[in-house]
Amino acid sequence: MLQTMKTRHDKLVRDRIPELLSGLHVPYEARTAINAELPALLLAKLDEEIGEYLAATDDQTRIEELVDVLEVIVGLGRLCGVDRDSLERYRARKAAERGAFEAGVVLISAGEDDQPGA
Repeated sequence: MLQTMKTRHDKLVRDRIPELLSGLHVPYEARTAINAELPALLLAKLDEEIGEYLAATDDQTRIEELVDVLEVIVGLGRLCGVDRDSLERYRARKAAERGAFEAGVVLISAGEDDQPGA
């Protein structure tokens, strides 16, 4: 009988992953994070998902990774006391005040040049 090695993850995963693993008859070990761990776990997950987005080679994979990034951002928002809708309201207000990133504006410089001897 072929034995496989257990892979250790110790990372935050989506809530239904244990259920999905059970459905596939994959043995697993999981626990619920304590609140004090969540900021670090979510930041590590954000780093992981951004890395996966950067490594993606096609649009469909990029979209899947952006969805994961968005879900982590929503989780980070919850730690700040806001839900998904509140984050969207904050985003929309900031976009109305300062714009979004749709036009592709690249700021080359701002302010005055330093004058020698001034």
